[in-house]
Amino acid sequence: MVCSAWAMSQHLKCLSVLPLVASASWSLIHSTSRPAARSWHAGAWDVASRQLWVHGGSSMEAVFDDLWILNVDSGGLWLQLSNDAGPTPREDHAAVWGGTALWLHGGRTEEGGFAQDLWRFSAGAWTRWTSSLGRPAARSGHVAIWDDVNDLLWIHGGYSGDYADLHHDLWSFDPSSSNTSAWRSPMVRRDLPQPSGRAYHAAAWVPETESLWIHGGYDGSRFGRVKGHGSWEGSVDV
Repeated sequence: MVCSAWAMSQHLKCLSVLPLVASASWSLIHSTSRPAARSWHAGAWDVASRQLWVHGGSSMEAVFDDLWILNVDSGGLWLQLSNDAGPTPREDHAAVWGGTALWLHGGRTEEGGFAQDLWRFSAGAWTRWTSSLGRPAARSGHVAIWDDVNDLLWIHGGYSGDYADLHHDLWSFDPSSSNTSAWRSPMVRRDLPQPSGRAYHAAAWVPETESLWIHGGYDGSRFGRVKGHGSWEGSVDV
């Protein structure tokens, strides 16, 4: 599914779907009630409920903190959920559906700073997860995936401050651990090749091999060149 993008310096608010079958075609989903036009928002897919979740993002006029869901079996009906006591307005953050909840991390704030917080939306309410010990630095442009074998949230990369401050670190978050030890950065062998710092890359989790795959991304160069053409596979010990 694709929802909103830049096109001729304008923000879009369309939603299209492409069934991945032998003979595929795009369909534009129409709805009278829907999220405002935006970009830099975060989205996640709930497989069990067949729902698309969208949060935040920005337009030329505002940075959003709204939360929307679309049930694909409802004929294109969007529903806006309450954001009371939830994340502040932000863009360029990471989101993933894991377990029975929506998880959000980081992003750029309305004031132009970078966020470090982690949020969980479940049963109609937001919960902010805090940690008194080590945790990822504030960032945006990073990727997040959910390991449904071990029930872990993984984040990688992103940037803080400017594109000269790119991250290459990998973190896991265990919701079942205490707040003081939920975040963990696994040891990575420095004598082996590993991805360099990057943002706006793609990531996926392969449960059969318990490995994280990432591809491409932005390396901070003036001309926005892609960081390599290959993919990286990381096997992690949880």
